[in-house]
Amino acid sequence: MSDAASEKQRAFKQAEQVLKDGERLFRAVWEYASDAMALSTPDGTVFAANPAYFHLYGFPQEEVIWKHFSIIFPEEQRNILAHSVILVNVYVA
Repeated sequence: MSDAASEKQRAFKQAEQVLKDGERLFRAVWEYASDAMALSTPDGTVFAANPAYFHLYGFPQEEVIWKHFSIIFPEEQRNILAHSVILVNVYVA
């Protein structure tokens, strides 16, 4: 193998290790943080939430994942929030 190819391979392995370390750190923060965190699509559909989220809001995973984030609010607030999101989307568009 040429020196250039060896150097590329070493750089690739190093970048791969940095990525793995970053993923491991993110996973630890995600799993053990006391703050509730959720990831959602642009329209507000939750596709991931950490354990603190479920603990704080008292919902099981199956009632949150792939649902709109407003599920954590009381019914009357959900309606207000849904209307606000529509207005923001219209205004931004």
